[in-house]
Amino acid sequence: MMQNVTEQCMAQSKDFLPMFDVAKIEKYFFADYSSITAFFKITSENLDDDLEKIANGFSNKEIVALKNAVHTIKPIFGITGLPAIQIEVDDFYLLCKQCVSMEELTTPFAKLWSQLQTYKALITAQSRIFQEKLH
Repeated sequence: MMQNVTEQCMAQSKDFLPMFDVAKIEKYFFADYSSITAFFKITSENLDDDLEKIANGFSNKEIVALKNAVHTIKPIFGITGLPAIQIEVDDFYLLCKQCVSMEELTTPFAKLWSQLQTYKALITAQSRIFQEKLH
């Protein structure tokens, strides 16, 4: 009973930060705010591991590992309603597939890495908003 009341409260106020595509998130999760809350919590708790794989692939100069790590993280941004970074991640992934040396990736990686840190902070902040509403 309490869960249902919480979902209704969250659905009515939609406390999303402005960067998120709320309609896309609601459509993906069928407006089930308990699922949305759980997904954001799990994502914010595990995003560092995913980012570490990306950083390791780059620092170890392993194009295949970097490409795979970037490919793995891309759907997270679609599901969390952040299509701009999803496109940037996809563009970088395609660049990884086409490049022949890590030097080609240095500048694009620096740009992407900065953006990933910003969007990680957004996902974490959004998760906190949801968690605070539950308590």
